[in-house]
Amino acid sequence: MSARPKVLLVDGSERTTGIRRLLQTRGFKTRPHDIGRPASRRELSESDVAVISVDWSRLNGRREDVVLLINTLAENNIATLVIGVPDDISFEGSLIDQVPSGADLKAHLDTFARYAPMVRKLDRELEHLQRLGKRLNHHFTDIDQEMRLAGRLQRDFLPRQLPQTPPLTFESLYRPATWVSGDIYDVFRIDERHIGMFVCDAVGHGIAAGLLTMFVRNALRTKYVSGTDYNILEPVETIACLHDTLLKQALPNCWFVTASYIVIDTISLELRHARGGHPFPLHVSAAGEVTELRAAGGLLGVPDIGSDFEQDRVALNAGDKIILYSDGVEHLFVESRCITTLDATFNPKLLEWVGLPAKHFIERLGEHLDREEGSLHPADDVTVVVLEVAG
Repeated sequence: MSARPKVLLVDGSERTTGIRRLLQTRGFKTRPHDIGRPASRRELSESDVAVISVDWSRLNGRREDVVLLINTLAENNIATLVIGVPDDISFEGSLIDQVPSGADLKAHLDTFARYAPMVRKLDRELEHLQRLGKRLNHHFTDIDQEMRLAGRLQRDFLPRQLPQTPPLTFESLYRPATWVSGDIYDVFRIDERHIGMFVCDAVGHGIAAGLLTMFVRNALRTKYVSGTDYNILEPVETIACLHDTLLKQALPNCWFVTASYIVIDTISLELRHARGGHPFPLHVSAAGEVTELRAAGGLLGVPDIGSDFEQDRVALNAGDKIILYSDGVEHLFVESRCITTLDATFNPKLLEWVGLPAKHFIERLGEHLDREEGSLHPADDVTVVVLEVAG
């Protein structure tokens, strides 16, 4: 140890003369203190150890002053030796030690001299950590508020109300894994006759993925307008255009997007579909038979993947459903898949639920997700959009 502790010697009367001499001969620096006044901030900050040597029998009404001083020393983590404490007085605190007489002071001082500076150093470090903890708490509170605001902003990009065009109805389930989702969806009118249905999933989740989904939604091109005329783009053209737009952004290879896009003719009930790397949409017949729409198409925004996207056409009938979903819920729909043929074995839960009306299907799915292990902290975002043709 490079320096001896500084000792606050309380009383300073003739009774403490021998104690002061003992301290000085052992290299301690002493500062006398009269019990008639409270310890100052400077005394508390510059003292490592306190020695209380008073004549308790003569204190009378001043005992409370001494007890208050000792408690103040303890609150400031100053190791304190109290000499000759009467039986009717006791102190609590790990840094307060009671010594029967001044003769026992030597051994206690050696122990305190060794550990008191370390205790004060640890106390200062603890205070520093507490201040750091408060700053971090404020910082995390600010981040949490920003994340909430970002999540609220992202939700503003979602449809506030799904179009209901008889005989077509739509239902949706949207559950971000965190405040901001890597999923986004939309159901919107393209014109008086056609409705677009779109689900996108950016790799990962959180702020970065959320920003990418908002860019994708803004970049989604569904028709070509020339003056007062327009042409509705085929889904395969929309997906290819989105892929090219993402390529122009030169995103890092670790960032990519999957998407599935459908156009429905509300009069003929013809459905056209294209996808890029996204889970296959499900076509559920009125009889409950489930098949997948298998239009081929790779990940969007990845340079090494070509833009050879395919398109499906399906004629919908009364009672049919179309289910678009992100991979966060794929385990509840597809139990397994053949590597060579890609034929899916559907989850029995899905086969049980698909016979329900679209609204009840979404409710049953949500209830199941609520009961799953880790439902409070899901591993991935969940998005499901259902189109139903009235029977």
